[in-house]
Amino acid sequence: AEAAIRAGGAVAAAGPELAARFAAEPALFSADRFHPSSAGYGVIADGLAPHVLAAAAQLAA
Repeated sequence: AEAAIRAGGAVAAAGPELAARFAAEPALFSADRFHPSSAGYGVIADGLAPHVLAAAAQLAA
């Protein structure tokens, strides 16, 4: 995260929240129990959306 920020990137600090949600809801995984299911990808998108929107707003400013 620090290297990304130093290079001008942004970091979405959504990992712990997403990890807890995936741990609590097995249906968020696909049948291989490794990749997200379509519902899991939805949760990821919802978790990242505020960070992406904030980064886009900074670029537009």
